[in-house]
Amino acid sequence: MDDWLTKLPSNIQENVLQYKQEKDQWRGLGGKLLLREMLLKIGDVFSLEQLKETPKGKLFFEGADFDFNISHSGEMVVLAVQDNGVCGIDIELHRTIDYSIFERNFTNTEWNTIMNAEDSPRQFFDYWAIKESVIKADGRGFEVLGKTEIVSNNKAICDGKTYHISPIFITDGYSSCVASDREITVVDIFNLTNF
Repeated sequence: MDDWLTKLPSNIQENVLQYKQEKDQWRGLGGKLLLREMLLKIGDVFSLEQLKETPKGKLFFEGADFDFNISHSGEMVVLAVQDNGVCGIDIELHRTIDYSIFERNFTNTEWNTIMNAEDSPRQFFDYWAIKESVIKADGRGFEVLGKTEIVSNNKAICDGKTYHISPIFITDGYSSCVASDREITVVDIFNLTNF
């Protein structure tokens, strides 16, 4: 990990090393490396040293005309980028959990869809990824989770504001979704496994 950390500024290195579990350190490192690659692609307008964080934990670059969001789960790390708007992304590893404890975070219609689905656990993670991506785009985090409703295959409402959603397939065993305040017409997926 040390070789990869040296590619990042010291403040980012410290942030990555704050995680107690090594897997979490790797995920944090992966997210920052994806962000570094994105910055290189747009022409070094910003550097990781300029990375800021809102009180709710959303990362941003002051004065940027783009938004981005990072998510990780299991062995996957993903990054979404949106020009002239806000975006959020979430990825969820399908795992065995008692998802009934999350029922209060869903509307009756959403919960009935989960319970009546052919694969209830997968439906739960699909819906959870949608809601997480929307609240990440919104920027206020879990305080608006209960005010977030999936209204169609491509729209959700968060505290009265419409967000466009695009569930995306990354790989088997995961659910993922991108959300934006702008219509999502194209989602490009780049695999950076070997970078």
